[in-house]
Amino acid sequence: MPTPLSSAESWKMHSSEENESATTSEREVRRIGLIVVHGIGDQGRFHFLDALVRDLQCGFKAARENAIVSVVLHTPAASLVGAAAPTLSEGPGPSAEIVILDEKWETRVGIHEVWWGDIIDPPTIFQPLRFFAWGLAMWAVPLKHRRTFEKGQPGKVGEFLAEPDPPEGRGFLTKLGVRARLFLVGYLVITAGIVLYLVTALLRLITRQNIPDPVMTAVSYMSDIKLYTQPTSPDTVPLDHLGQHARFAIRARMLRTTVDAALRDYDGWWVLAHSLGSVVAFSGLMTPEGLIARYLDEPRWRRLEADAKAALFNDETKVPKDTRVDRPAWLEPDACVSHKELFKRFRGLVTYGSPLDKFAMLWPATIPTLRDQTPFGEATWHNFYDETDPVSGRLDSFDKVGAKPAGLRPRNIPYCSSPIPLLSHVKYLGVPRRDRKGAQDSLTGRLCAWFLDTSAPASSPKIPKFEAGKGGRWLSEEMPKWKARRAWNWVFWIGLAILSPLFTAWIVDWLRQSGWLDGILPDFMGWPSLLPQSMGGLALAIAALAVLIVLAAGLLGKLLAFSIRDIDPEAPASAFGGVFSGDTTGTAKPAVKDSAPYA
Repeated sequence: MPTPLSSAESWKMHSSEENESATTSEREVRRIGLIVVHGIGDQGRFHFLDALVRDLQCGFKAARENAIVSVVLHTPAASLVGAAAPTLSEGPGPSAEIVILDEKWETRVGIHEVWWGDIIDPPTIFQPLRFFAWGLAMWAVPLKHRRTFEKGQPGKVGEFLAEPDPPEGRGFLTKLGVRARLFLVGYLVITAGIVLYLVTALLRLITRQNIPDPVMTAVSYMSDIKLYTQPTSPDTVPLDHLGQHARFAIRARMLRTTVDAALRDYDGWWVLAHSLGSVVAFSGLMTPEGLIARYLDEPRWRRLEADAKAALFNDETKVPKDTRVDRPAWLEPDACVSHKELFKRFRGLVTYGSPLDKFAMLWPATIPTLRDQTPFGEATWHNFYDETDPVSGRLDSFDKVGAKPAGLRPRNIPYCSSPIPLLSHVKYLGVPRRDRKGAQDSLTGRLCAWFLDTSAPASSPKIPKFEAGKGGRWLSEEMPKWKARRAWNWVFWIGLAILSPLFTAWIVDWLRQSGWLDGILPDFMGWPSLLPQSMGGLALAIAALAVLIVLAAGLLGKLLAFSIRDIDPEAPASAFGGVFSGDTTGTAKPAVKDSAPYA
């Protein structure tokens, strides 16, 4: 494979071919930075970036009809198609650039990926059991404030951070509604999981093929949420964060990439985050000045000292005294990074498929907001959600910090990603490849047009016009189509709750009549006679068993786990030794209720 042309050579060639009257040097150059953060899953390095750049290239082509759009890879070697993983640069510069050449501008969009797919719960024989025990017990999780973030505690975390406050509050009826929905999720996990397991087993038996287990795949994906909210084993944490929560290491990836983008000569830079990645992005942006340096590695800190001296200062009053973020040996104890300097070219946050509001209700201590958000200036936050996406939703818990309006507050924008529930979670940035009008109307097409329209060096960020009713995918919450979409979502999930045990009963009955059930599960103490003989009775028995399992999991979790872990997710519980408190003696400290669960 030939060596890729340099960016200057490539664009000079394109310019001479397409427009002989204008050379690249005659066009004004503007540079945009884009930090992208992936969500849950087992993404390899650059896999998310690879898929995203393909969609963005189509989006920029749709946004600028007569422009030339190309991708420049920053790679130490040629990246081969079909390779196990792309061989791209890992920083501090962008791993890839999208270059858009139109009549007036040469726009270069640098892509920086925040990758945390390697920080996973170690796969063991007990991992699925621990995940199911945790997930099924979620309906009983305590829904309460932590005293850690109460204002009026100078020098502590609460001086700088506040918990997000759901507008509906945490009253009895609100909690009851949340618990009912979580209980339904647990019930569906069991009933739908049994269906998927039985169908997979039958297909394996019929086809003699090793078909992937969808249940274990879902466990692998969803365990990232447990990893982010619960204490983890020391084997989960990367070497440069030994003795700390895995969440700290994930937040460090975000902050280090933020510094990379801030030190570039971008005219403006954005953060684009999907799913759980929006939690990672928000958490990084909301890190207090006195803790940012503790998340950086030494090379980045030295680059800040050399290239952005104005962003650094020393002030021990900015460092929370109750922080659990360890100070690296090379860092002064009172070292701080200025929000104003770090975010002076930050243009905005874009989230899609975001569960931040669910975190605000269930785990608010993991995503506190900065009390002082003035450094964000005119930066904007746009949240896109779909009613058929059970992960996403409106982010109404972040409009205020206490009684004051937040400086960086979300604008919630409905978007029709896909009519199929759950599939819509991964379809937000899909771009029709052969439908230019559809590509322009897509979320990616409109975002790309917005990036280009608001990134001129002299311009300030503007509110993008994602008007409802201006395209087939853009609806308002008041429109009948959107209300019908909401109703369809509820019909789907309630129908699944009813049909799953019926389908399971049909499979079990078919196995029983065919004689295969005796081969799969040999008769023991005459258990087959205990099963109801009718289809309806068998379905009711399966549904009742699922309800009992979820109920038992919640009660056991309430009694045995949540009193230790969920009240303070980072308090050192005896089951994990002293490693989470920085205790090198191996002596575990008791879990302290309402101690610093964030920083």
